[in-house]
Amino acid sequence: MEGYNYILFEVTAIEFFVQQQAYQTYKSDEAQKLIQIVLKNLDVNISGINIFKNSDGLIFIGKNPKPEKQFLLFDLQKCDLLKIEAKHPENILTTFQKIFRSAIKFWKGYPFNASERVVGTKLIVFPYAFNFGGKGNKRIVLERQPKIPKSQKTGIDRPFLAYKYSSEDMQDGASELATTDVLENATNEFVYIFEQISSQNVQTTIKTDTVDYAPAPFVHETTSERSDLHEGVKYMDFNQIALTEHQENVVNNIDLSKPFRIDGPAGTGKTMSMILRAYKLLKMHQEINERFKIAFFAHSKSTQHEIEEIFKRNCPEFLWNEEDTSGQPSNQTIEVITLLEWCKRFVEFTDEQLDDTDASDAKEYQRIRIEEVYAEIYNSYYKTYRTLLSDAFNSVLANPEDKVACNVLVHMLQHEFSVQIKGRSDGKYEKYKDLNPIKYGLPARTEREKEFVFKVFQAYQERLEARDKYDPDDVVIEAIQRLNAPRWRRDRATKGFDYILVDEMHLFNANEKYAFEYLTKELNQAEHTEQEGISAKTRKPICFALDYSQAIGDRGLAYNNDFVEMDIDDKNRATYNTIFRSSKKITDFCASIISTGTEFFKTDFLNPYGDSAKSGFSEEEERLSCIPKLFMYNNDDEMINSIKKHISGWRKESAFKENHEVAVISFINDLLCEDTAKNKIGGREFFILKSRNAEGLSKEVKSNNQYVLSSPDNVNGLEFRCVILVGVDGRVPPQTDTNDISSNYLRYAALNQLYLSASRAKYRLIILGSTPYEKSPCLTYALSAHTLEEAPTSVSNLK
Repeated sequence: MEGYNYILFEVTAIEFFVQQQAYQTYKSDEAQKLIQIVLKNLDVNISGINIFKNSDGLIFIGKNPKPEKQFLLFDLQKCDLLKIEAKHPENILTTFQKIFRSAIKFWKGYPFNASERVVGTKLIVFPYAFNFGGKGNKRIVLERQPKIPKSQKTGIDRPFLAYKYSSEDMQDGASELATTDVLENATNEFVYIFEQISSQNVQTTIKTDTVDYAPAPFVHETTSERSDLHEGVKYMDFNQIALTEHQENVVNNIDLSKPFRIDGPAGTGKTMSMILRAYKLLKMHQEINERFKIAFFAHSKSTQHEIEEIFKRNCPEFLWNEEDTSGQPSNQTIEVITLLEWCKRFVEFTDEQLDDTDASDAKEYQRIRIEEVYAEIYNSYYKTYRTLLSDAFNSVLANPEDKVACNVLVHMLQHEFSVQIKGRSDGKYEKYKDLNPIKYGLPARTEREKEFVFKVFQAYQERLEARDKYDPDDVVIEAIQRLNAPRWRRDRATKGFDYILVDEMHLFNANEKYAFEYLTKELNQAEHTEQEGISAKTRKPICFALDYSQAIGDRGLAYNNDFVEMDIDDKNRATYNTIFRSSKKITDFCASIISTGTEFFKTDFLNPYGDSAKSGFSEEEERLSCIPKLFMYNNDDEMINSIKKHISGWRKESAFKENHEVAVISFINDLLCEDTAKNKIGGREFFILKSRNAEGLSKEVKSNNQYVLSSPDNVNGLEFRCVILVGVDGRVPPQTDTNDISSNYLRYAALNQLYLSASRAKYRLIILGSTPYEKSPCLTYALSAHTLEEAPTSVSNLK
């Protein structure tokens, strides 16, 4: 690229290149095309990417989804990557892919690995998998905080600058200065193009075709050693944490022969108890010099990284690192991982074969795809089937135009595909048609009803195969089949875990729960049989935490034939009902929401609070709190306009001035749109949380002095001093003309979201609704029990 000064990759373009299998190896024609564009300035297309050229540089921007103001820049005046590797284009591709992944880690706040070294504001990356940092090993140096004042005015979000490629060590280390002339010019050009794209007035230099792909969701996040939105014991030394009696029973119980179960509502310290239990077991086996290997399974990557950070701060010597080849591993290790990631690695699936490697986001893609194929099948076949189906089943099959009812159906179809068809029927219709329906699931009973559902399933599978993708259930079921096979039976004694812990067990479906049974060392289990009088089959060295009230539909029911519900005696079961996150007044409100669910669903909706909900707050802390209040406004505009006034009222009467301590959780989708947020509540003051993967959230919202704006689905695991719930009225649960099963599902989802959202609040909970929709039935019991007060809508009275 003689004469060019830079190559710029916008974040959605990076995600595209990282996900697409064709760009992982230089043997691919598509990969060769990319490298020849940057080396020889070839005028060719890349499907899914907009390419912009001028006399100064080359810019790659993803077509789908909307581009973001984040980019990686190679300064070709300083970085000699293309010159040095001109005769080795495969090395250029390898370096690109390595830096792409480093950039995503940087933006998302993920930890770096052994081939990535932080030196001050610099990141040194060794692209080639040998002798990291050794003499003569090529490396690329990136600046994480380049000094370009103009970028702040243009809204550029943390540009990542690659400015050196060599085999020489950094002479001045952290103080080495990265010049930014090229970066500033590239930024100006990128901003101009971005504005043209945003106004849909863009003219690309290279005309490209769109491509049907589903890039990974991306959240504006920053690197951070810790998230200050998560307070309390997570940042204390393990030896300084005071435990309740129930927590001590969990942490100090050394019986590994039976499963240990921890029940409790949000904010009771379930996860921390398991972390301390793992630490205790590792230390115990370290003292007797006995090998001991633990797996700690999280449901999402955000939780995984949070738990990893806690271990890094307290006992990094125990953390297992797949890429650490620097020395002998410890005899006592813990691996923190998601089940999806472990199964993916076990069956050797690549990242590119999945829509997303995070279970939560991958399941969201699954729902999107099911919704698409359902609409196609419904429009093509429903008229033919309608007279052959029962009234109950017809009432469930929503018209795709009815978004609320269709959303319920899609969740039911997703669970039906996962558990009934893939998990229990091996994807075969002959087996599926003989299964009984799931309670609070699809009421598919007759052969014609099963046939219609299977048609949707086949269309869904064909959509996956056309894109060479697999869903999370495919990965887990493939793993289960291999785990129950001769090779793993032989390897299990050496490669299995001595003990496993599972966080948020209620979020795993039946297939996923089944996989856990195969992951421990069967040999280790059998060794203790004679000594303890326990059969190898009943020995289950597992500890798990759950809160069924956070689960929706049949996942919120306790099944007697589920291993989670078996072999648990009083000594190996702890029930927490002391809340450390929220004040007593907010805890009482959350308990009343759960009581509402118990009343709705009788014995099917489990109450994690037991007979009473307790708060671990001190008297001084309680004085900062008040009973949650409900404000009903004349219309949505008044309701939304009141948000800033409520925030202002909270700030005036409290001692807490930081904006990031306030979260606005919206139950109406319109407010979550960036344009709407900007126009109605001052969008620049709000950080819109777009995913549950919120690592490093606090550093960004604190540095920008922002409030947090989120949907109920994305706030799990976070906590705030003040929480404002918007749109909690007759729209919660959504109203639709569906049968009892769909209505029950909607109520499950509404109570789940309301409970999760309210339990994020520490001192203040404010609920806003609109009178045309009347009050939410989910709040009726709380109002009658006086755990929620209806306040006048006068904004002068906000207490």
